[in-house]
Amino acid sequence: MQDAIAIAVAIGAALWLVRRTCRRHIAPGCGGPATGQPGGRSFVPLDRLVMTGTRPPRQAARRSAP
Repeated sequence: MQDAIAIAVAIGAALWLVRRTCRRHIAPGCGGPATGQPGGRSFVPLDRLVMTGTRPPRQAARRSAP
């Protein structure tokens, strides 16, 4: 009985690993645009990343109600 449980757990783990590996290979990449040229929708300049990491983003000036 214990052997059957151990075999079932091993088969379940193997199937889970195969499923996870297949899904990872099928999933789209997180790289830049396919053309490889900067300026695409996913391109963010390094200066902008550095600036947003050190201080909070700018907020529009709020007008106080009289």
